[in-house]
Amino acid sequence: MNPGQALQETGAAERPLEPFRQTLARQALKLERGKTTMLQINVGLRCNQSCRHCHLCAGPHRPENMSAATAEEVIAYAERSRFEIIDITGGAPELNPNIETLVKRLSSLAPRVMVRSNLSVLNDQERDRLTRLLKERRVVIVASFPSYSEAQADSQRGKGVFQVSIDALRKLNAMGYGQSGTGLELDLVSNPTGAFLPTPQGQMEQRFREVLKKKWGI
Repeated sequence: MNPGQALQETGAAERPLEPFRQTLARQALKLERGKTTMLQINVGLRCNQSCRHCHLCAGPHRPENMSAATAEEVIAYAERSRFEIIDITGGAPELNPNIETLVKRLSSLAPRVMVRSNLSVLNDQERDRLTRLLKERRVVIVASFPSYSEAQADSQRGKGVFQVSIDALRKLNAMGYGQSGTGLELDLVSNPTGAFLPTPQGQMEQRFREVLKKKWGI
């Protein structure tokens, strides 16, 4: 029996699809919009890496970047709405020419402001002023760090990227990021590249801490 025959025999092909609102009513369900507490800002697709797992296909070849005019509109919207969390992402958001303006203006508009980084771009001396600004404004750095295995990380991101990321983590540690008592938060994010779920977060965090401390003093 093919799918078409199955639909005909069950009568499903002739039954109209019930409107979603009616389905909710029949199930005695009521959906209500809650307050929006987080604003995520994607400032563009330009990146210094070409990771094979990137769902945005960001990379050095992508010219798309948020303009200064759009950045001003985003800042004005954040001023009006007053979010609890502002999350700045990309691409590599550090490569947007308006990133310092966004950090300066947005850091006073929410209790928690985050910038997502692939780490390697922060190791560039051209980003030293930005890194100092992030520290000054106490911005949370959410760093993508796929694996504590050099071979695995480089296979995903490109040869040599792992060591550059390690150097960036050491640099951030020296500035106080990830150090107890400083209030400078550094979060590492690891995403699976295959059709499988990641290790439970608690176990993964403990293992990352152990390996990074033992091998690289991070």
